[in-house]
Amino acid sequence: HKTGEDDGTTHDVGVVYAKRPFVICMLSIPMLHVKKGHIWVNMFVDKFPPRFRNIWMGCILALESLLTIFFTYGCVKHAVNLIASGRTTDIINMPMWPFALICAFGFFEFFVLLAIDTAQLFVHARKGTVVAPPEYRPEDASE
Repeated sequence: HKTGEDDGTTHDVGVVYAKRPFVICMLSIPMLHVKKGHIWVNMFVDKFPPRFRNIWMGCILALESLLTIFFTYGCVKHAVNLIASGRTTDIINMPMWPFALICAFGFFEFFVLLAIDTAQLFVHARKGTVVAPPEYRPEDASE
């Protein structure tokens, strides 16, 4: 657990700071998805007919949804193990499981958004309608 000859303060602070950026990222990724801030490479996909484009993008989002729900499960399982073991930081006895649960919440929120977009793409594919590619609008990011 502790490395070096310090009194453990570095370790406690390191654990908190190591997990905090990940927690912040996991809570911001769903919002980035809502704001259409993800990078999409349309150069290849735009050449497909509209129906096939919707099916292709739907399959990609379905795979992403599947991976995201597995990540959610992994974070919940990790949090349960941390709760059962009572694991805390060495010096200030801060529990570590809240970080894992916050990450699980972020992954689950992202999963729900991806599942909704996947369903919409398949509905558009069935109807044969065109879905406009997502575009990032900087003015939306400030809301």
